[in-house]
Amino acid sequence: MANDTYMLSGWLPEIIKLKQGSLPILLKKLWPLKKLGKLVLGVGTAQLSTKLSMELNLISEHDYLIIDFNLEEGNECITLKNSWLTPDMKNRFITTSDYSQFKYLYINWKPYSLADPTVENFIYSERKKNLADLPQFQITAMDECHILLERHFSTLTKDNQPLEQQQQQQQQQQQQQQEQQQQQPWTKITVYDSEYKVLAPTQCPIVQILETNNRLQLIKLKPGIYTMAIWSNKLGNFSLSSFANTQIRKLQSQYNFTHKIHGAWNSDTCGGNWTLSTFLNNPQYEIYASEPTLATLCIYTERDDAVNIHLVHSDNFAVGKRICQFHLEKSLINENYNQAFQLYSVQLQPGYYRLIVSTYQPCTNAYSLILNSLAELSVMKVPDSMALYSTSTKVPWNNKNRLKLPITVDTANTVATIKLSHLQTGNFPLRHTDYRPGMRCSIFNAITKQPLQINEAFDNDTFYGLYVDQKFASTGQYILLIERFEIGTGICHVEIGSNFKLQIEQAQFV
Repeated sequence: MANDTYMLSGWLPEIIKLKQGSLPILLKKLWPLKKLGKLVLGVGTAQLSTKLSMELNLISEHDYLIIDFNLEEGNECITLKNSWLTPDMKNRFITTSDYSQFKYLYINWKPYSLADPTVENFIYSERKKNLADLPQFQITAMDECHILLERHFSTLTKDNQPLEQQQQQQQQQQQQQQEQQQQQPWTKITVYDSEYKVLAPTQCPIVQILETNNRLQLIKLKPGIYTMAIWSNKLGNFSLSSFANTQIRKLQSQYNFTHKIHGAWNSDTCGGNWTLSTFLNNPQYEIYASEPTLATLCIYTERDDAVNIHLVHSDNFAVGKRICQFHLEKSLINENYNQAFQLYSVQLQPGYYRLIVSTYQPCTNAYSLILNSLAELSVMKVPDSMALYSTSTKVPWNNKNRLKLPITVDTANTVATIKLSHLQTGNFPLRHTDYRPGMRCSIFNAITKQPLQINEAFDNDTFYGLYVDQKFASTGQYILLIERFEIGTGICHVEIGSNFKLQIEQAQFV
C-alpha cells in the first residue's frame, strides 16, 4: 500500500513491521501528524484463517486505509477503509479494537518541500562483498531529513552495442535473472558517522542499519554529515533521493591517492603468522614515500580467515628483494589478527618500507589490498621467489650435524642466494618457541677444494632462515658445507635462488 501511494502521490513510503502491542503506541504518536495532513496511515493484515477472517470481517493479507482513531481510554479503536472494495459497502468500512491481526503499519509522509528532490542514480552491476567496494554516498543534512532508496524494475542494458555482444549480454542477464529468481531481493543500508568513504566496518561508528526486501526504503536522519553504504544481493538500477535541505554526493576515498591490489596466498606463499618460521614466505610489497604522508592500509580476504598486515622499514639495498629477517618490535603495525579484514592508519616518513600480508593459519585464499594516502606512494609487489630461477631440496638430519651438498653451475658469473632453514619432522614449520640450533654454511670448489667462502661462526638467529650470498665466477661443481651446532633430528631445507639455472646434486653426510 505504501509503495502504491508513493507511486500515485509522491508521498514518501515507510513500512513498519509490527510487534505485539506496538500498533496503538505508534498511532498515538502519529495521529496528531495525520490530523495536520502531514502523513497518511494504513495497515496490512497477517495471514488469517477463513473462520477468523469472517469473524473479524477482515481479509487475510490485505491492506486497509486508517481513516479514524479513537483515543478515548477504554474505547480505543480504529476505523479502516477498504479502498479495493466498491460494490459491497458492508465491508468497505470496518471498526476494530483487535490490533493483534495486523502485521504491518504503512506510513506515507508528505514531502517537506514541493521542490524537486536531489537524486543520485547508480548501477549495482556486480556482486560485492567488501565494504570498500560498495556504493557509498555522503549525506549532508542541515535539518532532520528523509532519504529514499529505490530499486528500479529495469534491467541492466547498454545501447549502441554490436548485435552479437547484445545477444551475449542478454544470455548472461537471463542466467543471472534465473539465479536471482531463486532468492528474494534483499538490501542492506548502513549509515556511518563519517564524512569520508569507509573502508572497513570498524573504522567509524554506525548510526543505523536497515535491512529490507522492499523495493522502496525510507531512511530518516537527524542533522549532520553521514556516509551511507548500500549492499544488495541482486544486481540492478538504484536511485537515492533526498528531500528538503539535504545534499547527496557519491564518495571517493578520503585521500587523493589510492592503490588497489588483488593478490592471493598459494601453497608456496601461505606462510602463516609471524610466530611461524615460514612467515616471510608471505606476499611482500615494497613501499616508497618521497615525503611525509598519512596513509590508510586495508586488506580483505575472499574467505573469512584471520588476516593481518605488518609494516617495517627496509633499507635501500633491499629494494626489489625479499627481506630475510623480521622483528615484531620493529613493526610499525603490531595488532592482533582480525577475521576477514584488517585496517590501519599510519604516519609515514620519507623512505622505503616493506609490507607483509598474512593469515593467522597457513592457508590458500585471495585478498584485496587498499592503500589510500595523502601524498603519492610508490607500491611494488616483491617477487615471491628469491631470484629468477629457484631450486630446493630437503635433507633429514638423521642425528647428524654436517652434510655436503654438491651443486653444478653451468653459466659463469651466476649470482646465488642460498637460504637454509629448519623444518620439523613431517615438513612442519617451526614455532617461535621451538628450539633451533645454530647453523653455518661454507662454500668450496669441488675439484680444487679451494674455499670460496668460509663462515666459522654459528648463526643462532636462524628462525626465519640463514641466508648466504655467493657469486660463482666460473662454471663447474661446488660444495655447500652445511653444519648445525650439534647432532639432532628434523629437516634441513635448502633453497637457492639465482640469475642462471644451477642444479642441486645428492647430499652426503660427513
